[in-house]
Amino acid sequence: MKSKITLAFAIILIILNIYTIIRLEKIAHNSKHNLAIRYELLALEQEELIRMEKAGMELLQLTETEKPIWDNYILHLEWKLEKYKVMAEKLENSTSSDTWKDELYCDIEMTMTYMDTVANPDNGRALSHDVFKEEIELLNLDINCPFDSSQLHLIRDIARMKGIDNAWSEETCEYVYNGLKQTLKARFELAKSGEKQLYSGTASPWTFYINKVGLEEYSYQLLAVLVIIFTGAVILEERKNRSNKLIEMLPEKRSYIISYYYKLGLISVMSILVITLILPILYFGFKYGFNGLQNPIFVYEQGFTSFTGYTHVQEYSYYGLGKFYGTRPWFEGGYYPATILTIYPLWKVMLISLIISLLKVIFFTILGVGIGLSFTSVMRSSFVLTIVSVFYLVSQRLANKMYFNPLSINSSWDVATGSATYTWFKSAAVLIISIIIMHIVFYVINEKRDYVG
Repeated sequence: MKSKITLAFAIILIILNIYTIIRLEKIAHNSKHNLAIRYELLALEQEELIRMEKAGMELLQLTETEKPIWDNYILHLEWKLEKYKVMAEKLENSTSSDTWKDELYCDIEMTMTYMDTVANPDNGRALSHDVFKEEIELLNLDINCPFDSSQLHLIRDIARMKGIDNAWSEETCEYVYNGLKQTLKARFELAKSGEKQLYSGTASPWTFYINKVGLEEYSYQLLAVLVIIFTGAVILEERKNRSNKLIEMLPEKRSYIISYYYKLGLISVMSILVITLILPILYFGFKYGFNGLQNPIFVYEQGFTSFTGYTHVQEYSYYGLGKFYGTRPWFEGGYYPATILTIYPLWKVMLISLIISLLKVIFFTILGVGIGLSFTSVMRSSFVLTIVSVFYLVSQRLANKMYFNPLSINSSWDVATGSATYTWFKSAAVLIISIIIMHIVFYVINEKRDYVG
């Protein structure tokens, strides 16, 4: 019977993995076409923006000094339009999937010019070419623009003087500037690594793994429930079939017997998890390559030694495979990575998140085994396992309101990046303390219980 429970556990995990594999393969198949459509839509938006800006210029009654600045700005918009059209055509006509470098360098150029529109050298916001001078020289980037990027920020001054409603304040410009600066740091790190940017829908072994442990909410939550129920069910079957009789009759201390059950549950869970994760990772790796481990991820570094996270709004955004929260309400420019965030390579964040994942597996295993051992009635044990599983799912929804609850800790990936309710340090501390407390409680409950008689 125990083998049937193990088989059922493995089959459920395999089904979940197959779903993720099919989803990633489907996205990968359409990714180039979808990206081409995206550039075509950006080109259409840019054409509309140019039309509106030219119409607005006629109404503003610009002075002789202001007109060249506005013309330079329009020239910059037309340059962006041409870039979008070229990228769309290149993606549509390319028979190779190796266009990521063109996309990356196009994005770097676009972001640099955007950064220059909110720069202010007199206020300490240097132009992008000056901020990233070393990176441009290192990568030997040839950025030839038909306009003067050093004059782009002056368009903001004209907009304010003319009383344009959507003219950004200096505070807003500074926020956008710092966010774009953070984004460009990540872009240049990626360019230096020579790797393709990974996204949540990219077909890659690392994308698959991160989807399972963090990006697919239903996946990691269902996995936790399965571990609790599986480990508890293994113990219940051991007792129901009296196959635990031999171990219970050993002349050993009760702590040895209880530890045996913990090890049994942990080895069973880890074996199935490793096998069901390794095979899809190898599949994607041999098909698409194992590169991508140097991808930049924004993390809250202080969260590795602190119980409190950074101040942010409730809404979040993604950069590559990492999630981050906005530090001010949504506005026209969107959300940008806060200056308090640090860039880590993907492999480092994966290792950091793996520590939380292992602690979670140990915690859920002890919880399931402990419940299975602590009730003489199979029905009662099954009922408690069900209640705990439901409470876990509720805790995940109420994480912000639960200060010390190991069941409310979010995905290990979000914890590692600092985009979860609990910081990495707090999550590790809560899990370790909870494991120790549970071990003591279940030991006291089961110390004198006789399962053989």
